[in-house]
Amino acid sequence: MKMKLLIVLLLLLLLFIRLYLFREKYTNIHILKHLKTPKETAQGLMFVKKPLPKNSGYLFENPSKFWMKNTYIPLDIIFINKHKDNYKIIGYLENMVPKSLESRGIQKKSKYAIEVNAGTIKHLKLKIGSIITLD
Repeated sequence: MKMKLLIVLLLLLLLFIRLYLFREKYTNIHILKHLKTPKETAQGLMFVKKPLPKNSGYLFENPSKFWMKNTYIPLDIIFINKHKDNYKIIGYLENMVPKSLESRGIQKKSKYAIEVNAGTIKHLKLKIGSIITLD
């Protein structure tokens, strides 16, 4: 009886260790500002001249296309949808050129987009299908 109990406890310990070591680790992006109104989303990061803090960005609701008019810092744009308690990347645009009037987007519809410093996607090794958290 003691041997069976010991084996069960050992199996539970191994299961716990496996779950702990191989749990999913999500990248977190800090949201500096949540833009909801048409006026807020139209302005976005226009006229901002300093880069954003590392791993931080502006969250846009119901995005479509983006341009860089009056935007002085290069940006990456991450398109996401809700996924359980987190968010799933469905597309992105890298290295948006400051002051460009070219309108760019992705082919899929997304609920949200995050503007972050250019290079963030590469630095965090994000890809389509990656799960992220927001705070």
